Amino acid sequence: GVASQQGVALQQGWTATAQPGESPMAPAASVQPPLLNSRSPPDFRSLPDSCPSPGSLVEAVRDLSLSGAAMLQANLRATEAGGGGASLSSFSSGGGGGGVECALPSEPFEHSAVLSPAEARMLLLALGLAASPTPHSRASTASATSLLYSSRAHGRSVSALHARCDGKGQTLVLVRANGHVFGGFASTAWNRTGVQFGTPASFLFSVTHDIRIPCVASGAEQCCLWASDDCIAFGGSDLRLVGDFGQCSSQLEQSYSIGLLRDEADVFLAGARTFACETVEVWALGPAS
Repeated sequence: GVASQQGVALQQGWTATAQPGESPMAPAASVQPPLLNSRSPPDFRSLPDSCPSPGSLVEAVRDLSLSGAAMLQANLRATEAGGGGASLSSFSSGGGGGGVECALPSEPFEHSAVLSPAEARMLLLALGLAASPTPHSRASTASATSLLYSSRAHGRSVSALHARCDGKGQTLVLVRANGHVFGGFASTAWNRTGVQFGTPASFLFSVTHDIRIPCVASGAEQCCLWASDDCIAFGGSDLRLVGDFGQCSSQLEQSYSIGLLRDEADVFLAGARTFACETVEVWALGPAS
């Protein structure tokens, strides 16, 4: 498949150690749909409400690597901090003593039951959630992520998820199922109205396959996000979490696309079209209020 060669950096073991001296997360400026061969790293929280065509997304699929985006962010942050006295953490993209020095907030996605610490640090940078340090910046304990919902701690049901997550702003949904780790960024706060909502700034991603899956929905009938009392969905069927998470499903290439064939699209995220989630988490993007 298109993402089969993109997991190298994760397999090599990303490392980072959070230390005092980081600046708090700063709001991101609007950017164009990101291509990782551009000079500026992408910030996926602030995409415009329009996306390139599916064809151009397929051509740029090599630019959708999560680890590649993380490396760009790490390099930029190290460069920005190079002239001052910011306290930096070690962020390494591989073995052999190599790596990039960059500052991180306090441990991202702390105590997640879905992400490993290495995956959490990579994802934080890949999604543009870590604020750039400023010279002489002092310690900050502000976290770039805060847990809203965990199926392990708060009950295995979509209704319990709604009770803790509705109206909470932009969120990141994390899922572990069949040994796969994946999820989605919701650009708009969750609700349960049964009416499609959201913008194409939302996206899906696979940590297992090291790739971001953009939203290509457009027009009056676009479906970026949808939710009811017993369901939250990215697109109409691209990713649906329902009930007690025992009969969830995914069928990509509806509203979210990287140019997969139908057979690939049905199994790409979770290894099967219908699956039971081992763990579901929802994280707020910023310190808990």
